[in-house]
Amino acid sequence: MADISFADGWDFSPGLAFASEIRSRFSSSAHFIPGFSRLPSFKLVICFSRFKFRLNVESVALALCACLGIDPNGFQAHHLQNNCFSFVVASKQIGLRIYSLKSYACSHFKLFFHLWRN
Repeated sequence: MADISFADGWDFSPGLAFASEIRSRFSSSAHFIPGFSRLPSFKLVICFSRFKFRLNVESVALALCACLGIDPNGFQAHHLQNNCFSFVVASKQIGLRIYSLKSYACSHFKLFFHLWRN
């Protein structure tokens, strides 16, 4: 089991509110579920400019959970290079909504959303 003690004190309510918005707006969860979704997944990139924990796939998934809600495993985070990771969401519409946020910041980290460009 992964050590998530670094996430003590994190506020996950912004992510829960965003997940609720996505469910009501798109009638879908934000994360892609293979074999369940009728639409192709959509890939985004996040880059961390500030963080108070070691960046790895598990910690990035929890950071995504804090800002976007959902089960941390549902984003299928993948390390690209340095402080950048890719992740998938359920559809292009949801991906573009996330991209429109531009960034997310809290006392524990700051990240920026980017479109995937191969």
